Amino acid sequence: IGVASFAKAFPWHFITDKRLELVQLGAGFMRLFGTHLATHGSSLGTYFRLLRPRGVPLDFREILKRVNTPFMFALKMPGSTALAEGLEIKGQMVFAAESDSLLFVGSPFLDGLEGLTGRGLFISDI
Repeated sequence: IGVASFAKAFPWHFITDKRLELVQLGAGFMRLFGTHLATHGSSLGTYFRLLRPRGVPLDFREILKRVNTPFMFALKMPGSTALAEGLEIKGQMVFAAESDSLLFVGSPFLDGLEGLTGRGLFISDI
């Protein structure tokens, strides 16, 4: 599957390298903060705060130890008061050995339709 098709099929995914630099984003993440990448860089910690597993630092090796557990991130929107600030994304982390990278595939963790529209999202976003 090509990168464009993958990004469209899994809008809430990202891929990071060993330095936790974002190397690929799904369409959902691109829509929310893709324009910030040029000005704020591509560090995972700039855009995401790890909520679960609890107490795990944003470190490649520490995340790698826990790839079989559920992950939850909260979005951080640098220099913005965007509606998506604090949006929680729950999913799975997968180690891609062929590229020595981490793939996260998830979806927004919301409380009903109000949680969706209140964040500026639509049903088609999930």
